[in-house]
Amino acid sequence: MKTVRIGRKALKVAVVLAALLLAAAILTVVATTNQKIYLPTGFYIQQGGDPNTATQQKMEIGSNYDFTSDIYEPIIVMEDNIVIDGHGHHLTGSGTGCGFNLTGRTNVTIKNVIVTGWQYGFYLYYYSSNNTLTNNTAYNNWNGFRIYGSNNTLTNNTAYNNWNGFRIYGSNNTLINNTANNNDETGFELYGGSNNTLINNTANNNIHVGFKLSSSGSNNTLINNTANNNTYAGGFYISGPYNTLINNTANNNHAGGFSLYSSYNTLINNTANNNHFCGFDIYYSSYNTLINNTANNNNNTYAGGFCISGPYNTLTNNTAYNNYYGFRIYGSNNTLTNNTANNNNWNGFYLYYGSNNTLINNTANNNIHAGFELSSSGSNNTLINNTANNNKWVGFKLYGGLNSTLIGNVATNSGVYGFCLDSSSYNNLTCNTAIDGVYGFYLANSSSNNLHSNWAINCITPYYLGGGSVGNDLVGSVVANYLRVRVLGYDGVPLQDAHVKVEVDGNLVYATPGFGGSNSTTDVNGLIGLVPVAFQTYVSGGTMVENVTNVTVSFGGLHVTNSPRVVNMSSTHVETFIVDNVPPTVIIAAPATDASYNFGPILYITGYYNGTGSSVSIITCNDSRFSLSQLHFGDAGVFCFVNNSAIPTSNFWVNISVRDGSGLEGFALRHVIVNHTLVEASIMAELSAGLNQFLNASTQMGVELSLDLTAPISISIVKIKENMWGNAPPSFTFFGRFVAIAVNDTTAISGVTITFHYTDQEVRGFGLPENVLKYFLAIWYWDEASGTWVMLPSTVNPWNNTVRANANHLTLFTVVLPNSAPSPIISSLVFSFLLSVQPILSPTGCVVVGVIIVVQVVAAGIMVTRKVKEWIK
Repeated sequence: MKTVRIGRKALKVAVVLAALLLAAAILTVVATTNQKIYLPTGFYIQQGGDPNTATQQKMEIGSNYDFTSDIYEPIIVMEDNIVIDGHGHHLTGSGTGCGFNLTGRTNVTIKNVIVTGWQYGFYLYYYSSNNTLTNNTAYNNWNGFRIYGSNNTLTNNTAYNNWNGFRIYGSNNTLINNTANNNDETGFELYGGSNNTLINNTANNNIHVGFKLSSSGSNNTLINNTANNNTYAGGFYISGPYNTLINNTANNNHAGGFSLYSSYNTLINNTANNNHFCGFDIYYSSYNTLINNTANNNNNTYAGGFCISGPYNTLTNNTAYNNYYGFRIYGSNNTLTNNTANNNNWNGFYLYYGSNNTLINNTANNNIHAGFELSSSGSNNTLINNTANNNKWVGFKLYGGLNSTLIGNVATNSGVYGFCLDSSSYNNLTCNTAIDGVYGFYLANSSSNNLHSNWAINCITPYYLGGGSVGNDLVGSVVANYLRVRVLGYDGVPLQDAHVKVEVDGNLVYATPGFGGSNSTTDVNGLIGLVPVAFQTYVSGGTMVENVTNVTVSFGGLHVTNSPRVVNMSSTHVETFIVDNVPPTVIIAAPATDASYNFGPILYITGYYNGTGSSVSIITCNDSRFSLSQLHFGDAGVFCFVNNSAIPTSNFWVNISVRDGSGLEGFALRHVIVNHTLVEASIMAELSAGLNQFLNASTQMGVELSLDLTAPISISIVKIKENMWGNAPPSFTFFGRFVAIAVNDTTAISGVTITFHYTDQEVRGFGLPENVLKYFLAIWYWDEASGTWVMLPSTVNPWNNTVRANANHLTLFTVVLPNSAPSPIISSLVFSFLLSVQPILSPTGCVVVGVIIVVQVVAAGIMVTRKVKEWIK
């Protein structure tokens, strides 16, 4: 087959064309360079010898027809199964007729043509089917693409500055990746067509509407299409039934994003943002389904994210943020489930005049006026398990409504009202909760309502029945407050994993596993979470009775002060329990081995371990008679050693090591209580990785720590009353304070600075001159390997009464001082002059300059820092 090309610029092309036409004896055309071709009735593209067009101008072709230049006449395609390629050339008309006429054609492909100046740029009419239009452009036509046929495919075409971009009358057509922008009427219109599919098309800046589905069309599918900045009717205008829209976007349209004027449509995962009217508008239409759609910032007054004026529509999992209304419902018998309306400029959900609507599991937070409002004579609406948090005025409002039912709804932190009934009667409110409001439940001019088993928690005015509110029944409704339980050790340290039980009128409301429940034990701060606890309950006759609350705490079998106890729940508060250091009394039938101890042969040593993933691995004692033969684990974090041999009569110590989940092992002397005489104070803390991680235990035991850590650690400091280790070296005396420091991961420590605080009174107690002795204090540590005390190079600051030293690991530390004033012979002397010039405010308000001269002397391994002179002028 030969391919015939029409040109108007090259003489050689014209000559070839003329030869072919003469050989066929069909058309006589004089073709010269740059000459336009004018035919009175257009080109008829057909196979040769067709008698039906014998008197018309026609072009015989084989299989393909290619443009080699622009054409200025309409083209009537008379053959099927051909390809027409414009190669980017124009087909230009004078404002009437069809650019391409494919009436009755099948399997024709037209591509790469720019069509302009026609009534219809591309015209597929009367059973035109299975044709393909791709990569074409239509501009300045009445209709860019007008399709009456079926099963046609349009891809990557563009229509702009037409009256209508794409107008589809037929069915089963497919439009993919087409663009219709800046048209005077519509971008894409499906007029009476059904079962058409539109995917990834774009319609922006059209005067009337981006996508329009007319009333007689149905069962069309629109997926991933975009309609932005359209004017009169918005992004998507749907007046036909049974259409499906998925993942489409309509933003910044002058009217609405998606407007439904028909029924039985399904919209899924569509987005409508910043439109002038409603994001999704269901206008007097019914049985539409909207799922997972988003409508944000549609802010015109009285509009909103989702506007529903028809009945029997279903909205599920939709989201509306920053609109005027989140969901505005004027219709009846609609169902809204799991929708979210947050940060809207008036109401989250607004039911106006509607009846028999059902709202379940919806959320309305941070709205300017109300989370949910039922207004103006609406009746028989049902709200179940909805949540309204942090709304500026009211959580749930019934105004002028009748016979509505609210069950299991929660209003938290409402600006004024949790639940407000104004001029509303015969409503039923059951098991609803108002938390942290000024008014929990507020009734004004509202009568004959049933408010049963509702909870007002931590509200200033839990229930208010204003003027004209009579005949309301509040039986079973509760005034409640929040309770937190804190558990501390005898030294004030928070205890983690303590067990708590809370009972109200004998009914269990909170129980940890130690009490047979599943609630959480205390956290690292020694606290459980907030527990709502009833304080008073309405009974018949409108009177209230006070509830009785009992709290019980347990921790590792140790004694808890005043547990169980009755707690006053007239206000929200924290109830604190103290765990004693006294284990439970042990009764032994056999006589005690050593009469000086009441516990007989059994001695308890209690302490803490790291918890999950940790285990006690080494237990040693300096008294061979003290055999730790049994090990009991109680609550998480608590261990208990039981000694079945004779109790030592002299001082003894126990060394406990803990292996964590990664296999690391380290010293872990933690809150160890040996016979209730050795431990004076203790503290536990968690430190993060980093340089100079600081732990201040000066209040409890006069010690501060600064650590360089490569990983987080748990650290324990225990102050021991007396020395359980080796004697002090000759000529030295223990200051009297022993501190054991342990961590769960010794490999995480790259540097340690320990600072002991002391008082002048403590120094004077040793009988030596204070101005001599206190400069020679030093920190010593216990060397486990050698079994001796070793001095650390120390720095004394007599101004702050501290002594400081660096250590390479954590162990047992104490402060040691000489028995007499050291020799004046200084083995190593270093003078360091520290000049500090700083402004000082005098009592008269003037600024003077202070100069402080400091001398540091290193003698016998001890650094003494002393202020020599302070000069102010």
